Amino acid sequence: MNNPNETLRVFIRSHQDSVIRKQRQSTLADVSSALSELSDILETADSFAENQTVRGIALLCRLVSGLGQGIATLLGEDNVYGASALLRQLVEIEYLAFVGFQDPQRIGDWHASDQETLRKGFTPQKMRAESGGLFADQEYWLHCQIGGHPNPKAWMLFHETNGANQICFIAPDSVHHLRRLWTSMRLLLERLELPLPELQTLIARGARAVAAWESVEDSEILQYDGIQSPSLCDAQDA
Repeated sequence: MNNPNETLRVFIRSHQDSVIRKQRQSTLADVSSALSELSDILETADSFAENQTVRGIALLCRLVSGLGQGIATLLGEDNVYGASALLRQLVEIEYLAFVGFQDPQRIGDWHASDQETLRKGFTPQKMRAESGGLFADQEYWLHCQIGGHPNPKAWMLFHETNGANQICFIAPDSVHHLRRLWTSMRLLLERLELPLPELQTLIARGARAVAAWESVEDSEILQYDGIQSPSLCDAQDA
């Protein structure tokens, strides 16, 4: 999607498709539910009490579940600003989950850290740097501008831009981020090789929820995998 105008048309058209719109909501809710149950299982595992990494993963699953369910609810009520605030938080956990996938001990370190260590060692900027360029500064900055601290840029959430309401972009972007976060959590759990058969059932359930979205979503949006690229930002500001 090199043409910004065509990009906008694709996002508007997919938002107007009731099947796609409903599946986005379902995937957010279903993956969030699977993560909540994953947390339940990890918290009752024999290794939970002494293993900081397992405890950290369990807590992250719980946090992501709450955020995903909240985003689904707010989007269903057309509360784009509220959804954007939760999405910004989801993006930060996405960074941490990816860092944990690279080195599971980092999740244990995060869970055991005091507040000063968290402020110095687990900032969004530091975790983006640890991703080796996977996560773009500009994407995070835009999430902060429209869903973080009070910022005049948030006006765009309440107005159409070139005929597009921002929910057209926030909804698929939320599923993209949750899918990427889910992937990191799944791979992280596989690396740990925990002897918990129930995990595989829930991992498969989450995978089915993601696959259901991929089967109906516009193919161009699937390829985009995130909306905060310079081309789309330029299109919205045009």
